[in-house]
Amino acid sequence: MKKVAVFLPGLIFLLFCFGFSILHHALPDKSFSEQENRELALSPALSLSSFLSGDWTREYETYLADQFPFRNTFVTVKAGTELALGKTELSGIYICKDGLLAAKFEKPDDNRVRLNTAAIAAFAEKVNVPVYFTVVPGITALWADRLPENAPNPDQLALVDQIAASAGAAIYVDTKAALLQKVNEPIYYTTDHHWTTLGAYYGYEALANAMGLEPQALPNPYKTFSHFYGTSSSSAGIAPGEGDTVTLYIPDEGMTLTVGNEEKPLYDMSFAEKKDKYSVFLGGNYPLAVLKTGQKDLPKLLLVKDSYANAEIPFLAAHFSEIHIVDPRFYRQSLSSYVEENQIEQVVVSFYLVNFVTDNNIALIK
Repeated sequence: MKKVAVFLPGLIFLLFCFGFSILHHALPDKSFSEQENRELALSPALSLSSFLSGDWTREYETYLADQFPFRNTFVTVKAGTELALGKTELSGIYICKDGLLAAKFEKPDDNRVRLNTAAIAAFAEKVNVPVYFTVVPGITALWADRLPENAPNPDQLALVDQIAASAGAAIYVDTKAALLQKVNEPIYYTTDHHWTTLGAYYGYEALANAMGLEPQALPNPYKTFSHFYGTSSSSAGIAPGEGDTVTLYIPDEGMTLTVGNEEKPLYDMSFAEKKDKYSVFLGGNYPLAVLKTGQKDLPKLLLVKDSYANAEIPFLAAHFSEIHIVDPRFYRQSLSSYVEENQIEQVVVSFYLVNFVTDNNIALIK
């Protein structure tokens, strides 16, 4: 009996490993995690070169971690255990007051900031149309008072000022100042890193004023989608309270979004039933898309952006006949040539600060 007791933990461990190995091979692989809102690693192809270099081993370890049976359950249990132990940061997400989840901001590489800012300044110098440029500070900048006590939080606002001072020929738009006046309003989601549609409206208002346009008044909401748990919730592995609400203010009647040879609506309502409700705006991100607003005799705009600007586009649509939308993370052609070839009359470059100071593709804009 004593011998059985000695070997029992080892036997249980072996049975556990054997059982999960069977489950891993029996269950189909998933390509996307709704809970974590990201692509999952699939089984890597084995070759002699990848095996000898160690690449296959690393990729296979990632694959095993991503395809682990009942992964979502384990992620949730782990997060709950760490919260019970009093942790205020989970997987790079601060657990803040009032149920706010805020992505931790790390001090960026100074050289990357210089390169990206210089690329925008050089692009503005090269084209013969006005280039308006802005970066949008994130949650930890404007809602810093809600972060856990003594949480590290590099100064995003000073970084915004540094970027603005180096914008060169680009006309810098101070979105930061506009948002600072609205810090007591719900300008960011509480479970996602994006600004809300209300925050996007205030960004649009500042942009329109800088461009000499008359901003349209904020209309009443015409559609809302509740129980939105965004990227911060996915990263932390927790879904506090009732989640967030995504609000649409501008109807998209008469507007057509063209992506390649396919026509899409401005709002992809299929995402209203999915976890990633923010992708209702445009249906996500594309290398290049063209929005035809249905309004004739208005100028054409080139919008160079990341996903933050997606919620701002419906407001901008009132002022342009076409909005050509480029995401430089995926688009590799010359933007200055694109401006000339498509008779673009104004350019807006708009990024979430965290993306702007870390992305390697922005420096390739030309």
